[in-house]
Amino acid sequence: MDYTTLLSYKTNLECQNLDETILNNLLKLFNIKNIKQNNVKNLNKIKNNTKINLKKNLNENKFLFILNKINNNIDSIINDFLSKVKLEEELYDYFYNKIIKDINFLDSYVLFLLKLVPILKYKSNVEPAVFINNIYENLTNDDDTIRLNNYKLILKLVECDFFNNNIIDYISNTIIENGNGVDIHFWFSNNIINIDKYKQQLLTMEYKNTRDKLLIQSLFDNNIINNNINIVIDEEDINSNKDEFIILIENILDEYKYLKSMDEIKYFMEEECTTNEKKNIFINYIKSSSDNTIKQLLKKI
Repeated sequence: MDYTTLLSYKTNLECQNLDETILNNLLKLFNIKNIKQNNVKNLNKIKNNTKINLKKNLNENKFLFILNKINNNIDSIINDFLSKVKLEEELYDYFYNKIIKDINFLDSYVLFLLKLVPILKYKSNVEPAVFINNIYENLTNDDDTIRLNNYKLILKLVECDFFNNNIIDYISNTIIENGNGVDIHFWFSNNIINIDKYKQQLLTMEYKNTRDKLLIQSLFDNNIINNNINIVIDEEDINSNKDEFIILIENILDEYKYLKSMDEIKYFMEEECTTNEKKNIFINYIKSSSDNTIKQLLKKI
């Protein structure tokens, strides 16, 4: 239909009047009262959900910022935590993800966790079920780094008696069942595991490839040397190769982007940038950032 034809309907008498039944049906379909009520309800839902998400994000940011000071005195951090952070179950989810991301601070994080669990239980009746569930879910994560860091966390928690030794059997059998040679080599290389208990399973299992076979057999025969055993998974330690001070810088700058708190930046410089070398590293890191919010810090410090 062209423009001229459409305009012609305006003066066409046949189109001037609609049947009353049609009009009534249209009014029912487009009841103004209902439309307004539904819109208001939907708007209120959006507003309420936004407020909830903002509050959650704020609490998460406060908690993560406190964790960024983890290399300081743990007791003082606990006091800071109790005065600033809302005690809720989601904290365990935030904490788990933080540990896996910054695995170099595992010892300090686990020490904090051991203090956190009884506090949340006593003050808010919150159990670490979310934290433990995350551990189990990530046993089969597709990301090698997440999976291996998850194993490190489990071993540390066994060492600290957070888990009893029964979990060793469960994880060992799960890893053997999954059949990933890298995971098997990593897990069973730890002294905390009694590898002889699983020797029969490991040596008679169906290997996915020659590399996995050599990796697994090397656990029992130190004389096996083969150039094909290329454990590129020093994923163990993409994180380990990263300087801890750089990780601290990344953490504090991430928090600054959320909280815009210069006090925390100044605190970081006083407590962490204790040498000229560290101050220069911090400033150069800011200069090299592609984030304009971070670069603006140069004018303030």
